[in-house]
Amino acid sequence: MMEDRHDKHNVDSTVLLSIMLKKMMDIEKKLEGRVAYLPVEDAVDIFWQYLLPKKAPRGYKYMLDLFVAEFQGRNIAEISAEEVERFLHKWWGDKSATTMRVIYDQLTGLFNYSSLSLQRRGSPAFQNPMAFITGPEASQTPPVFLSVETMGATIAEAKLPTQRLLMAILATTGMRVGELIKLIPDDIDGDIIRIREPKSGRDGEFAVIPSSLVLPLKDRISATTSYIFPRYTTIYEVVTRCSLKQGHKFSPHYFRKWVATYWDRQGDYGMANAVLRHKQSIGRTSTPSLRGVYIAPLSVDEMRERQNKIERILKIKEAIW
Repeated sequence: MMEDRHDKHNVDSTVLLSIMLKKMMDIEKKLEGRVAYLPVEDAVDIFWQYLLPKKAPRGYKYMLDLFVAEFQGRNIAEISAEEVERFLHKWWGDKSATTMRVIYDQLTGLFNYSSLSLQRRGSPAFQNPMAFITGPEASQTPPVFLSVETMGATIAEAKLPTQRLLMAILATTGMRVGELIKLIPDDIDGDIIRIREPKSGRDGEFAVIPSSLVLPLKDRISATTSYIFPRYTTIYEVVTRCSLKQGHKFSPHYFRKWVATYWDRQGDYGMANAVLRHKQSIGRTSTPSLRGVYIAPLSVDEMRERQNKIERILKIKEAIW
């Protein structure tokens, strides 16, 4: 009996020593940089600093805060695909496929940049766990095109001048609402709007507004010292309320689809490309990328000419003034 206890004690001691030795070896490897090691808090901070000048960090903050709370103290390189998938469904499982896709892409960026940061330090890279998770497919339902009369009437439904102004800008420039809410007075130069932190991450993107919107926008700027327009939730409420009054319900992003469709149906692919600002252009060619090589983009004056045309069709001047 005593011998059994002695043998069991020896086994337990051996297992304990083995575990301790493995932990010491793991620590030694991390210190020597032979395994990927980056604390979650440091990974998120490095990614955040990367986002500041290039992207729209406000759109990432909610996800990053939840990620830190979920995996605090962990090595980001050791977080498994199963853990990330549970994290995704815990916070966004009841959301739309489009929202899930956005978060999926954000997490992919976080892990990719963390691995890249380690490589720059001379440490080994690690496998992105998002590669083992099937990303949700966002809805690709084609938009319904509303008549110009309905669109003009929708803009006119807004009660306040600022509300009519922001809807008119969205309906004519194709700006994303996320780009609109980040505008500050320094971004405006007459009828030219400099796009701050565009989705593409490219520098030099801009939009041209109709001439009838220049003075109302100037008045709006004089009434504020920070962001020109209200938050997304406020804009969303205004747009849905006004569109419902015209027998339809759509979100702010519909304006972008609408104005691109309008110019496409007019056969003006140059203006359709100008409002979308996509890397690949659209038009009557079997190879869209060739348009960027052979077809010259519209000049600012040509864009102004078209914006003055659409402002007359939508009766924006009457709606704003």
